[in-house]
Amino acid sequence: MSNPAIAFRRLGDAVGDSPRLTVDKDTDTGMTISDLLELAGVGLDAVNTPAAAAESAEGPTFRLSGTHVKINLEYSNMRREDPSDTTVKATADVSYTKDGAWTSLGPKMIWKKDAAGVLHRFQRYHYVLRVSFMLSGTIGVFDFFTLFLNLAVATGLLKVAVSVVDAASEILVANFDDQKYDDRNDFMTLESLKEYALEQGILDRYATRTGMTLLDDDVMQSIRQRAARVQGNWNKPERGKEPGGGALQRVANARNKVASNSLESPTE
Repeated sequence: MSNPAIAFRRLGDAVGDSPRLTVDKDTDTGMTISDLLELAGVGLDAVNTPAAAAESAEGPTFRLSGTHVKINLEYSNMRREDPSDTTVKATADVSYTKDGAWTSLGPKMIWKKDAAGVLHRFQRYHYVLRVSFMLSGTIGVFDFFTLFLNLAVATGLLKVAVSVVDAASEILVANFDDQKYDDRNDFMTLESLKEYALEQGILDRYATRTGMTLLDDDVMQSIRQRAARVQGNWNKPERGKEPGGGALQRVANARNKVASNSLESPTE
């Protein structure tokens, strides 16, 4: 496996700033200690001043206190600005410990003889320049099988959630099945409104007013045919020719019936 291209930056640089050092792909990466310290922004002869002290306060130099240089390497082949580019690239953010920190390998016990040959125990601390590499990142490859597998798992989880909610609703809500799955009332209401609007010409007038063309599909043709059959089976009586001779005739007939009943009633 070849080395990816690496862009070295100092920790704290802005995202839009150019890298301080760039290494091309398939190139061995190497640098001197001085170049690494310059990249991190520290010099061995600089004063390691504690953070709580003033800038003019005296302190040990980094050559004495040591320092810890950290190189955080992040590998990735997924970039939002260009999703089609799947080339693996690395970004290295270089930093160092400061604010008066001492970098040591820990205490070391040693024994030495004096001029009289007596052994004495000494405890020494070695302060060093420590370099650490921290690796992170995300590298992925698009795969249809993984995509469909995740979609199937998500669909199954949704089905389980619906089943759980339905089971709880069956207990808490009366006639839950009818309320959720039986849409006959809504269907009949919608069909009756469409039929009424078509029979009364409301749809035609609305289409004319808005300049739209009414879609004469199978549903509309069926409603028109039903309306024509209903209209053909109902014959509206002509004015003045209602059964029974009209309103005046019905009043006259009622009076004559009352008079006839009076004449036919027996007398005592």
